[in-house]
Amino acid sequence: MRIQTPTQLRPCIFISFVLLAGCALGPGKSHVTVRNAAKQTITSITVEADGNTAPFSNVLPGESREATFRIWGDSSYIVHVTFASGKELSAKEGYLTNGTETEDVITVTSSSIEIAVHYPAVP
Repeated sequence: MRIQTPTQLRPCIFISFVLLAGCALGPGKSHVTVRNAAKQTITSITVEADGNTAPFSNVLPGESREATFRIWGDSSYIVHVTFASGKELSAKEGYLTNGTETEDVITVTSSSIEIAVHYPAVP
């Protein structure tokens, strides 16, 4: 059996430190506002982030809904929309991770879903 020298242990110590630091960050928090910028009612909209789902129904044109998600790892928003006409849209965008807080906006138009992730400024 060979004994490792301190120089050989450095990579193991560094990797252990990074893993422990990542765990110590805790969950992130993402607050999202969903806006209906289309000219018709959204009969169903589902927003998913990090395995958690926020369903909304009957969102009239110009209205907004809000949800907050705890983010435990790397994730993104998955959005599914159904309009009163039966038309459907889907999108998967944004980067979310633990240890950060975001204030995000999902804007739904008649033809697209725009997802904007905003990280607050650090003083």
